[in-house]
Amino acid sequence: MRNALIGMAVSGLICAADSQQVMAQGTFRTQSLGILEGFPRPYDPRYFRINNQSVVVGQVGQNFFAKAATWQNGTVTQLPVWPNGNYALGIGINDSGTVAVEADDSFNNKFGAIYRNGGYTSLLYPANSNVNYLTPRSINNSGQLVGYATSLGFYGYPGRAFYHAGPNGNTRPVILGIPSGYVASVAHEISDSGLIVGNISTSINASQAAVWRSSDLNSIIYLTSLDSSFVSSNSNNKAVGYVGSTAVEFTFPVSGSITSRSLGSGIANGININDMSVGNSVRTNDPTLSTGFVVYGDTRYNLNLLQSSPNGRILYTADDVNSRGEIVGLSNQGGYIAIPELARLASGTWTESSKWSWGQVPNPRSPVRIESATVDGPLTATTIAELHVGESGTVAKLTLKGNPLTVSNTNLSYATGKVNVGLQGTLAGVGTLASSDVQVNGTIAPGTSAGTITIDGNLTLSHTATVVMEIMGNANGSFDTLQITQSAVLAGTMIFDFSQFSGSFDQTLNIISAGSISGDFDQFSFIGIDPNSVQIELTSSQLSISPVAVPEMASVLLLLAGLGGGTGFAWLKWRNNTKQWESTFDSNV
Repeated sequence: MRNALIGMAVSGLICAADSQQVMAQGTFRTQSLGILEGFPRPYDPRYFRINNQSVVVGQVGQNFFAKAATWQNGTVTQLPVWPNGNYALGIGINDSGTVAVEADDSFNNKFGAIYRNGGYTSLLYPANSNVNYLTPRSINNSGQLVGYATSLGFYGYPGRAFYHAGPNGNTRPVILGIPSGYVASVAHEISDSGLIVGNISTSINASQAAVWRSSDLNSIIYLTSLDSSFVSSNSNNKAVGYVGSTAVEFTFPVSGSITSRSLGSGIANGININDMSVGNSVRTNDPTLSTGFVVYGDTRYNLNLLQSSPNGRILYTADDVNSRGEIVGLSNQGGYIAIPELARLASGTWTESSKWSWGQVPNPRSPVRIESATVDGPLTATTIAELHVGESGTVAKLTLKGNPLTVSNTNLSYATGKVNVGLQGTLAGVGTLASSDVQVNGTIAPGTSAGTITIDGNLTLSHTATVVMEIMGNANGSFDTLQITQSAVLAGTMIFDFSQFSGSFDQTLNIISAGSISGDFDQFSFIGIDPNSVQIELTSSQLSISPVAVPEMASVLLLLAGLGGGTGFAWLKWRNNTKQWESTFDSNV
């Protein structure tokens, strides 16, 4: 066992107070968990847990008549109680949706169970023990569970931490080893890498943070000083919790030195795979005295300051965070989930996680904001919840790379499912952008040389919008096109760029096509070609450009009969500057 006094072990204080820096990392959109409630257990401050599929676990109702329940995309689903039982508390959940539950039966026996595939499986009691009360605290993606076992009733003290390999066959829990002189232990969480964290104690008020590994359940690999506990762990072998009134983060490599740092005042409740930590600013039994915080990198943020639209919501706690950076906790309006509005921090490719706020590559639940950056679009079909490019007054560009980018808010009330290209934004490249509503106040420039942007939905161009079309030749694929599957509202400026044109412009080119077209461009601009040599046609579903059929001052001789009672000829001359035919009648010819 490796032991250290906390005064020597904890280093690298991030900040004395929560940072006021907000926009660099992006904001959060908070949403109510509805009737889902939390129920913090003794020795555990957390109200809610969330998995990496954005499913939150808790319960509906309070005390011993509560029903375990899950929340997903605004829908709360109640789990049944154990047959003839009174209550079931939802405590942990993994990515397959298996819920770790504390329940009772008709004889009021309290036991641990899991709920999966529509039914319960109870956890057997440890072998050769008098345990009659078992409550799981965490379940990982391998189905391994950890928790607290006792023979003294509801969280009776002393109890012992247990590990369970998974309720298959006759597998029984194993009581975790503790050093001589200690009488009690609690295991709060097990990561996918098998790092088990919790605390041990010599008396009810003398806990010490402790760490085990699933590969060696009898040995504690680390123990801190008094008045401490680890609450959460991740697969990077990191653990977070508290020491006294300080939130802490420790790293436990399989080999090498253990490192630690302070996360400021309070208690850290959760840490995700991206080493993003969350917690409460004050370690207290009264959540209203605290505020939720989030730590990423070397900066700690007040979560309340990161809400894009608080609507009166005050975030008291931050209980858990998943791999998407979504945070759950308790507020003055009940349970909440905070969804990160991902901001682009630097130019580069779509999948560079370090260049997105909170280290999160956008996922189907993400509102996305690109400012002060040039970003190559995704290389695989990708869905996000909302898209903003160049709205803040800084130049930004998104270049599609031939793969569909879908913007949809299906079942997501906090997102619009819309695309907005701001005054300083540019949408470029080749590929499909699918959205019910694409609003462009900035620029659309299809192609990286010549190519097509397809908008699977509706397009609205404002009077500040600019559409840039490069015409390099007459053949299909040698000029830019814009295709809209539904309606297009035109306005702004259309620029035709012939500067790289090869050959003679002698064909009609269909530039824009849509299910329906309304409006018109306010002006047309031409590069590399005489505007007098082209003509533009706009119909209800198409905009095309073609060469003028008759050159400047060309003359056509027509024989006119019966005109004014005589016979003669008229010269018809095309004037490009007026776009009209001019005629001169000569009866003496």
